[in-house]
Amino acid sequence: MRKNYVLLSVLAMLIAVYTSPELIRSNAEQVKSTSPYGGGTVSVTKSANVDTTVDPDAKSVEDFLKTGDEETVTDDKKEEKKEEVKDEEEKKDEEKKEEVKDEDKKEEKAKKDEEEKKEEKKEEKKEEAKTVEYTVCTGDYLSMIAQNQMGDSSRWPEIVELNKEKYPSLLTNPNLIYAGWTLTLPAGSKAQPATSSGSSASNSNPGTISAKVGEAIDSSGWNSVNPCEPMPSRVSSEFGYRTHPVTGVKGTFHNGVDLPIPSGTRLNAMANGIVTAVGHENGGGNYLRIKYDNGYETFYCHLQSSSVKVGQRVQCGQQVALSDNTGVYTTGAHLHMEVKINGERVNPRDAVTSIKNLN
Repeated sequence: MRKNYVLLSVLAMLIAVYTSPELIRSNAEQVKSTSPYGGGTVSVTKSANVDTTVDPDAKSVEDFLKTGDEETVTDDKKEEKKEEVKDEEEKKDEEKKEEVKDEDKKEEKAKKDEEEKKEEKKEEKKEEAKTVEYTVCTGDYLSMIAQNQMGDSSRWPEIVELNKEKYPSLLTNPNLIYAGWTLTLPAGSKAQPATSSGSSASNSNPGTISAKVGEAIDSSGWNSVNPCEPMPSRVSSEFGYRTHPVTGVKGTFHNGVDLPIPSGTRLNAMANGIVTAVGHENGGGNYLRIKYDNGYETFYCHLQSSSVKVGQRVQCGQQVALSDNTGVYTTGAHLHMEVKINGERVNPRDAVTSIKNLN
């Protein structure tokens, strides 16, 4: 700006010099001429020898002024550029501040969500603390438990809901529960009577047990009846490895024993329990599976027919089926019988007294 003021001052001085009255009078002369029409004279003032050549000094001043204007414009552009850069930096700073704020908000939200989850877990633990544990006894069923412990037999679906993850089979067959199961009952349920822990007050039989192979136990009548009536005098195929009588394959493992009995022979439940499977398969023909309250399980196949259905409770000695010769893996009428103790397959000779001494 100071440079502009200097230029303007020089320009003013030059204009004053070239426009002074004395200089104008010296460059003009009086011209007198006679009018062609007669009469007086006419005075004409004219410029003497008007010089049209550009004054070098004036040209220098003009160029100087133009240069000054250009520099002024350049300075203005620089100022504008500085302003633009400044605005851009301020904009970036604002964006960074917003990003920081967003990150802070995310962290706050994450902390809040974590705290809410902790609170939910605390509440869940409180709810769990209010529930009641109940051990299933022999002869129990869900609606009876709901009636005795919760005061309303129709509330049995609540028991299913609370225990479906621990016992998934409740979703498909809620009537099928086993002695020894530990069920969670809703808050407010009565505590289980001391006499019902693993057994009912009216039944002294134990619940699920860990029996030793070969140990004879009297639980729910186990070993008090024969699997079939009448019993055969021998076992036609033993438990263990053998050459398959139909396929001829050597080293085939036989999961049970074969009892050679006529078609139509009565088959009995070996103790109190629940029917867990009734059906047909290609190799074994018609079959039946029963799980007993003492933790034992029997499997019969090659049957003629079954007189019970899945989920039905049976009593020790009750007729459950008739024997036959169904299925492709058989060479004659017989009963294929398997036994498990707490889920582990065992030799029926070690678990059933009436088979133990057969030839």
